[in-house]
Amino acid sequence: MSAARPSFTVPLAVVVACSVGGGSVVACVPSSSPRAEAPPFPRDASVDDDLTDRARSAVDAARVAAAALDDLDELDDLDDLDDLDVARVPFVDPAADVCPVDADGAVTAAAGDAPVVVVASHAGLMHPQGCDPGTADVHDVGVRTCTPDLDACASGPCRAAGADRFSRELATALVDELTTCLHRRPSFVVAETARAHVDMNRDVTDPLGPRCAYDDPAALPLWQAFHGAVEDLVDDAARVAPHHALLVDVHTNGGIPAAPAPAVMLGAGLPFGATLPHRRDVDPTLSSVFSPAGLRARLLQRLAPTSTTTSTNGPVQVFPVDVDGASDALFNGRTIVHRYSSTRSLHDLGAAAVVDAPAVVDALQLEVSSGLREDPASVAAVVADALCATLLRDIVQQ
Repeated sequence: MSAARPSFTVPLAVVVACSVGGGSVVACVPSSSPRAEAPPFPRDASVDDDLTDRARSAVDAARVAAAALDDLDELDDLDDLDDLDVARVPFVDPAADVCPVDADGAVTAAAGDAPVVVVASHAGLMHPQGCDPGTADVHDVGVRTCTPDLDACASGPCRAAGADRFSRELATALVDELTTCLHRRPSFVVAETARAHVDMNRDVTDPLGPRCAYDDPAALPLWQAFHGAVEDLVDDAARVAPHHALLVDVHTNGGIPAAPAPAVMLGAGLPFGATLPHRRDVDPTLSSVFSPAGLRARLLQRLAPTSTTTSTNGPVQVFPVDVDGASDALFNGRTIVHRYSSTRSLHDLGAAAVVDAPAVVDALQLEVSSGLREDPASVAAVVADALCATLLRDIVQQ
């Protein structure tokens, strides 16, 4: 970035970190807002309470700083986010007066003006340091050990795999392509911490305990940082479009038996549509996904030319094949889509004038296999076009 602005670095044409006072970086990690609907399993209030108004103030400061920049257009080309001098958003640990580590780099977040949030929860490569709760003893955050008993975690089986290859590039390109068809920019959140240390798509309040998400208690602030950022940006999206907000959690995989590569899996819970409460309410058969002009058909029609797979697996497939086709054999979406798909009180979101009209947030997990993920720009263009013609059609027409 330009040396003329050492206080700012901008990953997506929106400031994600800024200097306040003596050149120190302020965390652009948002706070949690009250939720009107319970998640699939109980949440520990002490965990959510740590996502405080202090972090929301940092986000507001970043947005004010963004308005002062006059050359955001130069950042439109983000072919390789890793090549940018991106300021990673630090998490201000509630015990920061004890532990000298603030989990810098836990999340990269950029606030947009469209009611869409694109998330890459398994893109991280960072191997962080932290402290045991209440101590100042800094150590490398331990890696996770996935034992057979953790396959029963309600938020998903324990998997300590590496990063989803090309998921960062795919999510970044999807934000750019959605900006073109929506004429507004989605918000963007990337987990920077390696999944080997903490899985952002598992819940720390899982009935089987926090080991479903991490082993080392020093990893908790990293999990809080990521989910604090997502929570705040989803609330922003719900304010902008109370009935049309959408979260897309982007993942990639090498192919699975039930969905051999090249393939795309659309995850919306079991039964399919569980994490699309608004869409399910206005379209019970989910024709916007499964009709001949729906999301699945549009992906099938246009993804075949982008496939880099020439194996005997055949043409590109999109799963599930129909509204009743979701099963445990497919990837149906885990903590991210379940936690943030909900009905929210607009009063709690600060929209007192429409207290009686709840905000409904839909959430979709996008899984792109090998044979497709290697060309993230082309896949993102197809996915954005399909989303704008189906699930986001009402936003496009506004």
